[in-house]
Amino acid sequence: MSTQQPICSQVRILDLTPDHPVYWASAARISTTEGNALEIYEKSAASTEEQNNRLIERVFRAGHQSVLEHKSVTLAFTNVSALVEQFLIEFRLASFTVKSRRYVDFSGMGYYVPPELDGQVRTQYIRQMDRLFAVYEQFLAQGIPKEDARFLLPSCFFSNLYCTVNLRELLHMLDEMRTGRGSQFPELQGLADQIADQLKTCCPFLLLPPRPPVDQPPTDQPQKAVVLPQARVAKVSLIQQPIQPEALLRHIQRLSGEADSPLEDLLYDSRPRLLEHLTYTFLIEHLSLSGLTHLVRHRLQSIQIPALDTLDGSGYLLPPSIASRPPLSQQYQACFIDTQALVEQLRDAGVPASLRAYCRLSGTVLSCVTTMNVRELMHFFSLRCCSRAQWEIRDVAEQMRTLACESLPLFRRMGPGCVRNGVCPEGPLSCGHPKSLAEPYCSTHAKER
Repeated sequence: MSTQQPICSQVRILDLTPDHPVYWASAARISTTEGNALEIYEKSAASTEEQNNRLIERVFRAGHQSVLEHKSVTLAFTNVSALVEQFLIEFRLASFTVKSRRYVDFSGMGYYVPPELDGQVRTQYIRQMDRLFAVYEQFLAQGIPKEDARFLLPSCFFSNLYCTVNLRELLHMLDEMRTGRGSQFPELQGLADQIADQLKTCCPFLLLPPRPPVDQPPTDQPQKAVVLPQARVAKVSLIQQPIQPEALLRHIQRLSGEADSPLEDLLYDSRPRLLEHLTYTFLIEHLSLSGLTHLVRHRLQSIQIPALDTLDGSGYLLPPSIASRPPLSQQYQACFIDTQALVEQLRDAGVPASLRAYCRLSGTVLSCVTTMNVRELMHFFSLRCCSRAQWEIRDVAEQMRTLACESLPLFRRMGPGCVRNGVCPEGPLSCGHPKSLAEPYCSTHAKER
């Protein structure tokens, strides 16, 4: 049975209180109006809606949109593609909660069929997507963990998520959906229209980004070369690091009047800002699309990733649970090979890359570059080196930590909570072996707190 569903991707604004113009009008007045913050708010509350709206519009047109940051909205994205999810979660000034593929069975979740596909190409697309979901369901029935079977899910599978974002960032998001890097995806254009229509109703004075004319992106020329996907393993390289990081930390300590404090104390400081002055840049090769979602959830990083419509599909991740079972491994590999063949058929039929991207499986690998400061790396390692972390991102985190240790010995005291604090922070979800797991990280456990 087909898991496609004849419904459009939907987004609804769940939370936007009706008195938000009072907040914005107060923020617009405070820098130029006599009185304290509460007095100015009371003045705005006593003003008419027309007066507040006129003030807000004038301030917006002058380019002062920071007042929009005083109001956040929560949006529910219903049955949008995983491609849309990936686009959204790259906005770092927003918060997201997504239905997990590690714990939820997606067999009957459904998938997105681009309306632009018709005729034979639509039939080919649906046939292959149905097959992928069928193999996914079969793998689950044969005991493959959900977190491994999910690598077979194509980028068109339905995702559901909540997003909370301030209105200024939401306008930036809309602009990117309409005229920026998302403009070539009709699904994103449609979602942007839904958000804009709702904002026009509750915030008629907002200067919404314009809706550009709908143009089909140019199609690339058919090519005869056939790309056969190959199994890959994630590889991390440290491509940029501080020069004499310990000396730099000591110098900053002296400036802060903390020259006598051991560097290890920074690991337990509730405000370890000294660590933010050191940054490390890593090249991560052969990271799966699923693994990428774990990485980009860490907001305090600068990350560069390729657009999904530029991936060539030449590599895929092979989970150990599947590699150890040859019949399943062959079936798994066939899914990637056959999907790549479909991508090439769609390309030869003139289907643009933006629509072919929906075919990319979650196990498809890419390369990316990320830069994090040491404080964020400490947080990253505490979550991703834990035994409860998903195995692919844990392997990547371990490689990053090993490379960083060669530059700064302080990294040896970083890792999951059982390393840094000597106790497991997972409570009843603990693996039960924090001390034995801590041994590979450092010769002596972190001091008890």
